[in-house]
Amino acid sequence: MSDAQLEQALQQAREQLAPGGVLRAAINLGNTVLAQRSVDNGELSGVSFDLAHELARRLGAELQFVTFEAAGKVFEALANDAWDVAFLAIDPTRGEQIAFTPPYVLIEGAYMVREESPLQRSEQVDRSGVHITVGAGSAYDLYLTRTLKEAQIERHATAAEAFEAFVTQG
Repeated sequence: MSDAQLEQALQQAREQLAPGGVLRAAINLGNTVLAQRSVDNGELSGVSFDLAHELARRLGAELQFVTFEAAGKVFEALANDAWDVAFLAIDPTRGEQIAFTPPYVLIEGAYMVREESPLQRSEQVDRSGVHITVGAGSAYDLYLTRTLKEAQIERHATAAEAFEAFVTQG
């Protein structure tokens, strides 16, 4: 690719991703593997934070963070044009409205059960009478909604609230 072609591609990316010279990056604070906010000074950190900084640098754009407490809330904010780029799990439902890059990280999901639970394998979970708590709109929620036939999904606003319900309600 020539320098002129590279500059033309970069200009097109700036126009698409950072209109007006500002890149608005959605940061999901509900997944601490990807992003965190310091309790001491409120500063953001994590892989999503670093990727947003590098993208803005390469585009030559100012960076503005738009923070959310859950991935579902990031996706909901798409309807209000609240962000230009987000870091979300690839999902067919989201893919109807969002263009995805190849993944930058792979995260494996698992069920968590109490030690005394008779459920020992994932294949045992989709049964009548089984309740699964999950953060609403998360990649886990979307996957479970597509695949479960018998188990009941109980959605909570955030993953932290889902975990709290698991702990307190059994």
